Amino acid sequence: MAESRLADVAPELAGALIRADDRRRAAAVHAACAEALRQADLRDARTDRVVAALAADETVGAQEVSHLVDELDEAAWDLQDAVEQGIAEQSAYLAAFARARAASALAFAADAGSAHESACEAVYEALHAVTDTDQLHDAVAAALASPGEQQAE
Repeated sequence: MAESRLADVAPELAGALIRADDRRRAAAVHAACAEALRQADLRDARTDRVVAALAADETVGAQEVSHLVDELDEAAWDLQDAVEQGIAEQSAYLAAFARARAASALAFAADAGSAHESACEAVYEALHAVTDTDQLHDAVAAALASPGEQQAE
């Protein structure tokens, strides 16, 4: 497997996700996404549907939330331009960036690709959506350590 972006910024999380069984990995990704959505203050009908489907362990198409990611990225880029022109505050751009990254984390969580790669990418994006990375680390660690969810080997 190729080295993930998460391994570059949080190697311990990347390693833990790779070693985790499918249930714990999914729980960790859901916890990371929930924390990112909470800290970025992102509530949208599209994210709500994806979160509910993931919580129910249903297959989710990432296309709808991917459109939201595109919208939020565009808004963040527009705000970045406005900051550079002196007509917007940096804090507005940072909030928009966080919302886009939180949505991106959810899109990766819904991705049907490699479970390891999608999980690492989701947590990587979630880390870039939060201001309190310790809370995200704690949420992921708690999900990975939760008893009774390990699959039989």
